[in-house]
Amino acid sequence: MKEYKISNRWKRIIDSLALFAILVYGGLAVIFLLRTETDEDEQNLMNLTAVFFLIVVLIMILLIIKTHIKKIIVTENSIKSVNLFKDRELFFDEIEGFNIIKNYRFPALKQVILQPISNEAKSLVFNYSFLNHADELESILKSRLKLDHEIMSNRIDVDQVLENKISGGSIEEKTQKLKLAKLTAKVINIAAGIVGFWAFNYPVPYEYAILACIAIPIISLIAIIYWNGLIRVDKIKDTIYPNVAIGIFFPSLVLFLRTREDYNIDDYSNIWIPCVLLTATLCLLLIFRNQNISFKDPHRRVVLIYTFLSLFAYAYSTIVSINCTFDKSVAKIYKTKLIDKQSGYRSYNLILSPWEQKNKNQEIKIDKDSYYELQNGDRMTVYVYKGFFGIPWINVDKVH
Repeated sequence: MKEYKISNRWKRIIDSLALFAILVYGGLAVIFLLRTETDEDEQNLMNLTAVFFLIVVLIMILLIIKTHIKKIIVTENSIKSVNLFKDRELFFDEIEGFNIIKNYRFPALKQVILQPISNEAKSLVFNYSFLNHADELESILKSRLKLDHEIMSNRIDVDQVLENKISGGSIEEKTQKLKLAKLTAKVINIAAGIVGFWAFNYPVPYEYAILACIAIPIISLIAIIYWNGLIRVDKIKDTIYPNVAIGIFFPSLVLFLRTREDYNIDDYSNIWIPCVLLTATLCLLLIFRNQNISFKDPHRRVVLIYTFLSLFAYAYSTIVSINCTFDKSVAKIYKTKLIDKQSGYRSYNLILSPWEQKNKNQEIKIDKDSYYELQNGDRMTVYVYKGFFGIPWINVDKVH
């Protein structure tokens, strides 16, 4: 019997990256959970974000455990894959042959698919490029089993895409269309990175930065619709399908962070129904143009979940951003006093005494410069605006 485990080198790399993610997301989750908001809806949103971060931490912990448990056991009669949740074993006399699938971007990365004789039995699939003595394992497989194919992982996708996804014309014309779709996705993803960096770090002029963040995910969805599902969001690894997941995820995340930093919503009750409706509409558009979208593959499932969460964050942030940025209503004005100040990473908050229609202290976000100019006890003016969509929001200033 021989065992082939993930090499120590890859264990160190995976452990380091996973531990870094655990520290970052775990730290953010603790900050969000320990921080108390005076507004109940605001607190619920903080708790929901913290839960999301804790899920990422759990995934990273499971990845570390999986890395140290994963191994391939080869005996005289069988080959067994030991995994975190479920082991798989096939006897050699049950195996018809095997395929070696190479990653088309990184040919050194290989995946083995053991094909059983019975159609009722499932194939045994494992990546062996990260294993100790992978060449020895490959030699054993070739000596004991029939090697059916050794192919690049994108070859099947190429045939399927050219045959089924691109209509009309010769193979050369279809190939050119595929190249154009790839270029479209690449431009969208690069634009998403540039716009996201601009809006997050230096949003000047502010209105244009916000509109650009709103526009990129919509452009991504338009590209998906225009290319009839050829451009996708659910396939990233080992495929030639162009992908715009970044075009949806990154601007949505930045827009969400901007709304969290920049706006104080006075009443959340008018947000949730339009937010859910907009999210559902965007998801239906995404699924309608990707009818073969699948939750079966674990990697696709993670990407899709992140995409749907991004669309929810996008819907929420878009509604809040437009509601506050383009609001032209006349504010109601109240007077109050600054009781205390609190600050954190990119977070500057004032604790204000209650004003008319409020029965407890209020926590209000403010910009960094104003935060350091204000002192406890300062008299403050509170401006309550109706909102472009009828969602009341607040701004404050020192009484001069």
